[in-house]
Amino acid sequence: MKIFTIYLIGVTLSAVIGILLCALFSGGLKTFLEGLFPEAVVQKFWARMINIIIVLASISGSMTNTYPENAGEDKLVLVWAIMDQFEGMLFRLLWTLLILFTILLFGWAITTLKDAKKKK
Repeated sequence: MKIFTIYLIGVTLSAVIGILLCALFSGGLKTFLEGLFPEAVVQKFWARMINIIIVLASISGSMTNTYPENAGEDKLVLVWAIMDQFEGMLFRLLWTLLILFTILLFGWAITTLKDAKKKK
């Protein structure tokens, strides 16, 4: 197989992993956003925005990798290059999820504090 084909397969698999993560988070994310935002339109906007960020982070993480010239001849070098591509994707995705989690946690804390002050 040509290196470019393998590269595109890696990028496609990274996009699929991002989409699967979005599907995995969709139920909990919807419930969480309902608690933060009372308007359905705003909830839908933020859910879509978060899903786009997750998918783009997984794709961009895998696109940062380059394959060495001898990857076409040496199978071991090819396997390591493929694993580097997925490691880059997972690392970028990890940082993206940590940043999103932190922002959503701050939003939840601010909303909770505001509701607590209203009850007093």
